[in-house]
Amino acid sequence: MKRKITFRAWHKLAHKMVSIDMLDFALDAYRAKAGKSLGSGHLADIELMQYTDLKDRDGQPIYEGDIVMSGLGGNIGEVLFGGYAFRIKSITGQWGGELRMFEFNGLKDIGNIYENAEIKSYPQTYLDNLSNRS
Repeated sequence: MKRKITFRAWHKLAHKMVSIDMLDFALDAYRAKAGKSLGSGHLADIELMQYTDLKDRDGQPIYEGDIVMSGLGGNIGEVLFGGYAFRIKSITGQWGGELRMFEFNGLKDIGNIYENAEIKSYPQTYLDNLSNRS
């Protein structure tokens, strides 16, 4: 089974997420889209995040660097790539380390480590705010 490997990136200078259109490692260059704008630059200006080929329970694509929450008890973790697989590293501590992504069903993508760093730093505050909305 073939799958298209796709990326998005955090643009370090513009402080926004962009969709990667082209990568050229030999020329140290990328081309990206942000909304209707198209731009290019050096690879050092971006942090690449690969698509996991999985979607959350609402159909949103899950990328490396995303922060996800399980439906069981509100456990929160960061999506990482390591050991030849995508993994979830626990932020809240309930998982006791890292687990392979395919071990989870019903994940909810709640943000990413760049645009939502406060979730990673203060996961309990995020969970408390969810409880207060109910």
